[in-house]
Amino acid sequence: MSIRILAWTRLTDGRPQLWAMTDQNKLVSKWQLSGTAADPKWADWSPFPAPTGIIRTLMGANLHDGRPQLWAVTTELGVFTVQKVTTNPDAAWSSWTKFDSP
Repeated sequence: MSIRILAWTRLTDGRPQLWAMTDQNKLVSKWQLSGTAADPKWADWSPFPAPTGIIRTLMGANLHDGRPQLWAVTTELGVFTVQKVTTNPDAAWSSWTKFDSP
């Protein structure tokens, strides 16, 4: 697997989560399992649901309450967003929604 786009943000407990768009246009994610070890353990790469279209750009940030949020711009120039549904770091992710574009 080759990575062509990479984005990251932090979970509410401070552990980083990464997203990658592969050269096969698959969106995958992994997160740090242990935030205190000198040699932290990471989850394996796993599929992450993607919005419609091929992702051109990916960006992560945290909301005011600490929940991670991800934005994607697709080849159709649609902007989409997804975020954790609660502040629990193990919470589910919302569905991708179209974000208002300029």
